[in-house]
Amino acid sequence: AGSLPLGSVEVVCAQPAEYASLFWEKAVRHGWPVTIDRGVPGALTRPVRAAFGLCDWIENNFPAVRLGRMLEAGILEPGSGAELTGSAAARILRQCGATLGRKSYATTLEAFAASCEERAGDLEIDEDIRVSYGQRAARARQLSEWLTSVLDKVPAPSGGTVVLGQLLDAVGAVLNESASVGGPEDAAAKMAVLAAIQSLAPLRELRRPMGFHLALIRARLESVVVAASRPSPEALHVSSLGSPSFAGRPETFVVGLEEGAVFPAGLEDPVLLDDDRRAIAPELLAVSQDRTSDSVYRGIAHLASLWGS
Repeated sequence: AGSLPLGSVEVVCAQPAEYASLFWEKAVRHGWPVTIDRGVPGALTRPVRAAFGLCDWIENNFPAVRLGRMLEAGILEPGSGAELTGSAAARILRQCGATLGRKSYATTLEAFAASCEERAGDLEIDEDIRVSYGQRAARARQLSEWLTSVLDKVPAPSGGTVVLGQLLDAVGAVLNESASVGGPEDAAAKMAVLAAIQSLAPLRELRRPMGFHLALIRARLESVVVAASRPSPEALHVSSLGSPSFAGRPETFVVGLEEGAVFPAGLEDPVLLDDDRRAIAPELLAVSQDRTSDSVYRGIAHLASLWGS
């Protein structure tokens, strides 16, 4: 309302987990340039959402409904051709009657394409309608080719188990080829996802049930953080209360100062209790009260260092 330049404003978040992500989402929606000192969870980006969705799709025996939702959401691209968009692919999946399972897709898409080709060759139908049926048939076959390549990459369980390395290669290859990238954050997230999957490489020879491996991949993906950056002269900057770097903006907003939600609760370490820490090395090992006091001091020092409005 005050027409403040974005480059003159910093937002300090006392609860960065909740507020930083909200500011990032709003900035992406409205096209604002924004920098965030600690970044945002990768789950807000398309490649990470595609990775989670792909794991769910595999674990639930490849249901067409879930695949259609990923295609409609634009987090997966069915090939590089401009003729077949995600929404068009999802529409074909619904029309062809695919349900779930590996074999369902090839059978139903082939039948749908053949039916469309037959209608396209019917001379009693108007020309524009025949052209439309021909396009549907071509798109159905393109979608079938893409799905065949995806399903061929995913290993089939043998004796109820799979080798982790084969699954890592499959998930990484599908995301590398088909994960949608809509901006620099998505591009960074895609690289982070592939790196997170690669970090499980030392366990490649592990043979366990499919669900076990997918849970392992999901747990690794939850730690992905993207879009962490320093202040930029033209961008709104979002920082965390107590962070070591200060942007020095002339306009500062502090959000999230709800009572009981800013500083840690002061719970003891469940492995090494406060009494044990005092007995072992009272001058070196911090107790719960020390961690709380340090957090309060850093927060207050940050607020005291702010200047301007």
